[in-house]
Amino acid sequence: MAFFIPLVLILMIQPSNASSWPPSPGHYPSSKFRSMTFYQGFRNLWGPQHQRMDNNALAIWLDSSSGSGFKSVRPFRSGYFGASIKLQPGYTAGVITAFYRTRWHGSPVKGKSDDCSTSGGQSRKL
Repeated sequence: MAFFIPLVLILMIQPSNASSWPPSPGHYPSSKFRSMTFYQGFRNLWGPQHQRMDNNALAIWLDSSSGSGFKSVRPFRSGYFGASIKLQPGYTAGVITAFYRTRWHGSPVKGKSDDCSTSGGQSRKL
């Protein structure tokens, strides 16, 4: 019991830097890796009419017949990074997103896909 009370008191005390979290916008955690514009790190593959730059962020959108694609200019340590987004046919409130890593362009690494599903937002019917 004597050990329990000091442990609870230690856990209740907040660290002095807790008020500074999360970091403010524009904070760079490392001077070793600086930020870059989208076009310094990626290039368009297809569908530039479905891409729009907004505050150094790329917005892509899909319609009933096409979408957009881009790829990294340089390989990452574990391969290239790509994202495929597919809207379900008909009425849906969710978007299925799949991320694939490859050793080089066009050669998938077996067993190295990171799939995630998101739902919510506004319902769309195409």
